[in-house]
Amino acid sequence: MTTLIFPAVRKIRRAKARSVRPILEALEDRTLLSPVTWIGGSGDWNTGGNWSNGTGPGASDDAIIDVAGVTVTHLVGSHTVQSLTINDPLTLSGGKLTVTGNLVQQNANPFTFSGGTLSQATVVGGAVLVASGGTLDGVTLGATVAGVPMSATVQG
Repeated sequence: MTTLIFPAVRKIRRAKARSVRPILEALEDRTLLSPVTWIGGSGDWNTGGNWSNGTGPGASDDAIIDVAGVTVTHLVGSHTVQSLTINDPLTLSGGKLTVTGNLVQQNANPFTFSGGTLSQATVVGGAVLVASGGTLDGVTLGATVAGVPMSATVQG
């Protein structure tokens, strides 16, 4: 003997269509960071027209000096940048330059340090600081960047 079992018949109710009102929420302001690059010829760090943003890099900027055949000189003032990549000669002869992240020296160009203060930088990229004066304040020579040990030395 075979027994058939039928499922219970249920009333199917139509769900009432719910109305949904979209909500618009205000979000916080966001600043998209982009590097500030040197676009001038040889010259002074303080000249705003030598930088891609027209004013020079600020505390949250990544500064890049990469113009063939130029020398950039920091003579006076106090400047802070997030990071600094130099592909051309840079001379710190006065004032204070604070780099809160990495100072990367590329292409074996000299970073000449003859006065002023270099502060907080982690100097990497096989960098050689050619020093004849000035002050290093909280500077780290060499670090591991992206898992690769990077050296730095001071000559003088």
